[in-house]
Amino acid sequence: SVLGALLMLGCSKSAVQKDLDPDAAALISRVQAAYDRGDWNTALVLADSAERRSFAVPDLYFTRGLILTKMRRFDAAQRAFERVLALDPEYRKAWYNLGHNAFLQRQYREALRYYEQERALITKVGRRADSGGQDRLALSAIAAQIGRTYALLGKRDSAEGAYQEA
Repeated sequence: SVLGALLMLGCSKSAVQKDLDPDAAALISRVQAAYDRGDWNTALVLADSAERRSFAVPDLYFTRGLILTKMRRFDAAQRAFERVLALDPEYRKAWYNLGHNAFLQRQYREALRYYEQERALITKVGRRADSGGQDRLALSAIAAQIGRTYALLGKRDSAEGAYQEA
């Protein structure tokens, strides 16, 4: 689905992660592999281990947030995504996933705020770099989710406008 693709599509790799020592990179890779297998408990244990070893890397917290979302631990997931943004304010999909968490909790107005933050970030970063098709896909998926959110709020005109934008 477009939503699923957006949740993981093109996770930004921070400059910090590029220079990560091999032990940290291996552990973070194991976290992501466990997540990809759907083994949430193992992924979370590995993420906790990486965090205890002070591997403060945005990708680690981003994956941790995804894991916690799957486990429906929304408050902890929110803290993980906020940590991502504290480490890298331009990390792609962190704002979107904050919105997704709010959406799953039926906090639609809050979800809209986060989706708009993600859209603004993509637009800002896209002006500085030629991201082309990936940005168009992400913006389309965000607009569709905004439309869905407006529809659930009963705001038909706003929903239609967002769907047309998508």
